[in-house]
Amino acid sequence: MLLATLLLFGYFLQVHADLCPKGWQFVPQSSYCVMVSSQLFSADDASSYCKSQGSDLATLTLQSELSALTNEPSIYGDCATLRSSGMTACPCYNQQPALCKFKPKIKK
Repeated sequence: MLLATLLLFGYFLQVHADLCPKGWQFVPQSSYCVMVSSQLFSADDASSYCKSQGSDLATLTLQSELSALTNEPSIYGDCATLRSSGMTACPCYNQQPALCKFKPKIKK
C-alpha cells in the first residue's frame, strides 16, 4: 500500500512538474503557481511587480482567511503579513516580499 501511495505521489509530481515556470511552485490545493519575490516591495509596488511577471498579487479572498484580521483593531489599512505567530495587519507601505500567483493552463 505504501509503495502504491509513493508511486501515485511521484506520478502526480511528474505530471504537474512542468505546469509552472522555473522559480515557481505548483500548489495542488489551489491549482495555482506561486512565487515569493527576492525583492521587497510596498503593496502597490508588489502588485505592479506581479503583473510584470504575468501574474497577480496573492490576496485573501475566503472568509476563513479574512476572519483572522476582521476583528483586529488596526490603523494600517487593508494589508497583512505572515509572521511565525500567524497573520497580522501591517501598513501597506511596509516593504516585504511579493507573493505572486497565476492559474497555469492544464495540458491535456
